[in-house]
Amino acid sequence: MKRLFKLLTAGLAAVLLLSLAACSSGYKVSYTLPEGATGSAPASTAHEPYEQVAVPSADSTLNGAPQTGWTDASGNFYANGSSFSMGSMGSMDMALTAVYQAKTIAQSFCENPGTFDMTAMGKGLIGPTPAYTIFYADNTWTADAEGEACFSHFEGTWALSDGGELSMTLTVQDGVERNTPVEITSDGKTFTYTLTHPGDRGGMKYHVNHISAYALITSYNEATGSSVAAPAEPVFTVTFESGKDDAAGTTASLSGKLGDTVAMPECGFTREGADFTGWSVDSATCRPGDSFTIQGYDVTVTAKWSDDSSGGGWGF
Repeated sequence: MKRLFKLLTAGLAAVLLLSLAACSSGYKVSYTLPEGATGSAPASTAHEPYEQVAVPSADSTLNGAPQTGWTDASGNFYANGSSFSMGSMGSMDMALTAVYQAKTIAQSFCENPGTFDMTAMGKGLIGPTPAYTIFYADNTWTADAEGEACFSHFEGTWALSDGGELSMTLTVQDGVERNTPVEITSDGKTFTYTLTHPGDRGGMKYHVNHISAYALITSYNEATGSSVAAPAEPVFTVTFESGKDDAAGTTASLSGKLGDTVAMPECGFTREGADFTGWSVDSATCRPGDSFTIQGYDVTVTAKWSDDSSGGGWGF
């Protein structure tokens, strides 16, 4: 009887080992180049569950643009040199398609200045997050909202008319085809448009982007040999407002060309019973004397006060 029990135990153990082996096999990652690409894709690889997979590069180009990463069937992007856990995306097998990135022409300026981690300052919150748009020489553009968290990924195409007017189309958002035009306004110096996406805590988020017409057009002409009409290099203005009806005094505006650095001024406004605590600009707060880089659009800066509901100081 003991011998039979041992045989049954050994048999069950063998079946269990075979089952585990079957479960741990068959995780495959395959790599494919899109139509029109030159070069070769890496060979398929096999992996164990939750094994860390290093993302390879491909010796390949597409219309002269180098290969920079891969996308899966759901539109998730994996940069060359990054890694992911096998099976963590809910699929045993993964089919990755090469992604190419042409030369960067210009980058927009977003009114959300970027992710600001205040946990290092003893405050458990993350500040505003970006959706900067990168324009490429092959007339494509990309943007990622929420920084590294990337709650939304945008892709599209763009074009310039002979007269220098910008048009943009959103082709893909979060792996879903959109093919919708992006509404753009222009003041002669700057193209302005908004990218929207669902927030991670509900509701919609709106990222207002500005791109200098001069910077975009001149960079495009230099990179591609085109001769699109460009405006004269503009000067952008930083205007200061008190933000309160009962404030007295003025603060002189500043100006400069894209990329120039200016120092934030002392506050020329006064208010009875309230102290000036800083300048609010693009969702962040600056102190007098802080350096500020001229963006590709006119900026309005508002004074913050000790009796503001936010309490003044560094607020988001």
